[in-house]
Amino acid sequence: MPSPEPHLEALSQSPMYLDFQRAFTQGTGLPLAVHAPQMLGLIRNFSGQQNRFCGLMAGAANTCAACYALQQRLARNARSKATSRTCFAGLSETAVPVFAGGRLLAFLHTGHVLLQPPTRNRFNRVASLLQCWGVQLDLKSVEAAYLQTPVFAPRQYGSLTRLLAIFAGHLGARADEVLVQAKKAEPVAITRARQFIHAHYEEALPLARMARVVNTSAAYLSRRFMQAIGVSFVDYIGRVRVEKARRLLQDPSLRISMIALEVGFRSLSQFNRTFRRVTGRAPRELRIP
Repeated sequence: MPSPEPHLEALSQSPMYLDFQRAFTQGTGLPLAVHAPQMLGLIRNFSGQQNRFCGLMAGAANTCAACYALQQRLARNARSKATSRTCFAGLSETAVPVFAGGRLLAFLHTGHVLLQPPTRNRFNRVASLLQCWGVQLDLKSVEAAYLQTPVFAPRQYGSLTRLLAIFAGHLGARADEVLVQAKKAEPVAITRARQFIHAHYEEALPLARMARVVNTSAAYLSRRFMQAIGVSFVDYIGRVRVEKARRLLQDPSLRISMIALEVGFRSLSQFNRTFRRVTGRAPRELRIP
């Protein structure tokens, strides 16, 4: 059985998943993402915007640590079946495992919802906790965001979780087929180049070196990479490194400058520019280092 990472990339870019993600997010207003088993990370909705309250919390050191701990518990507990957990502010997150041949390939991840209507009394308890943690945020803005959090009845949210579990089973059953189709859709040299990038993303990867690795010319590799993947060779490397960095950013003990070097960027400024170009946000917006 191939390693989970090629499956994950093929599944996340497959029309089957993208069509379902679009229908799910437009029909429910909830975010949906597919993640590697190692870490869930911060989910966003289809248009690239996350829950406003969660976005504010992700920018504060102590709350970021709490969210990180929640996601780690969720990842551990969801390795056999769909699992929901509630954060310190009462918002629920859900992870649904995707299996193929008994092997865990990925998680479908949704949530950032309340299962009870938000009230000022409930927010006051959240605000007291934030103050105890020494969180430096404008509580009026936080309250406004909290009161706008989507609310689902427990039974309704449970039905959505079951819907995701059904789709996860379908996705897992088609995983090998999707991977084969993805491989057939691109030249062998591009597949080998992408595999090399994922294995050596922390190293310097100039086009000339990659052309030697896959035994082709730099001009051919550059042209076919854009045709097959839809982004340039350089942009693809940047996207891979940013995705690796996004996972590391969930660990509040790691400095952003350390993460930038760890994933292959040669300077913090280069990391910041690439991260903002790929995600539309600065690394520090995910959490305070």
